[in-house]
Amino acid sequence: MQVFTTVRNNWHKASTYLILLALWEGLAQLYPPVILPGPRETVADIARAR
Repeated sequence: MQVFTTVRNNWHKASTYLILLALWEGLAQLYPPVILPGPRETVADIARAR
């Protein structure tokens, strides 16, 4: 059984992920990369670690 937080769930999964990425990027601009690295830095570090 699915649980919905609203009566009609019109959000698509992709738009939710894009909003979360934008929020993450925005918060990363407020803090130094040591405290909160942005999504670009995170992906670059993961790619470099491989």
